[in-house]
Formats: sequence, structure tokens, C-alpha cells
Amino acid sequence: MYRIPPDEEESKDDPSVPLAIPCVACGEKVSKKTTECRQCGHPTHESVAAYKAAMNVLKEARKRVEEERKRVEED
Repeated sequence: MYRIPPDEEESKDDPSVPLAIPCVACGEKVSKKTTECRQCGHPTHESVAAYKAAMNVLKEARKRVEEERKRVEED
């Protein structure tokens, strides 16, 4: 059985990650509380990491759009 590294174990309780997220390997919904995807067996902690990375990219993109919107309004 696959064991989650200790630093990734805390991602199970991370409130910024929804309980069900897409599996990074197959796209099926997977619970962040499980160790692997029931559909394909891919480790869940990798899907959590991918979800968090995608949310950070989205957050940065929204920030850039807002900054550009403000710059255009000022001109």
C-alpha cells in the first residue's frame, strides 16, 4: 500500500482544497482524504498538489487582470 509522505499528509485537512478534486491522471473525482484514486490508483496527494498549483496560477492571473484593469481606468 502507498504511504503518503508526512508533509503531504496535512493536505488532507487543508481548507483551501475542496473535499473532491479531479485526479491529475484520469480526471475522475477523488477525495482528498484518500491515498489513491479508485479509478486509476494514482496517488491522491499528487492531485492535491496539482490542484493547489492550479489555484495559485489562477490567483496570480486574476491579480494581473485586476492590476491591468486599474491601469487602463487610470489612463
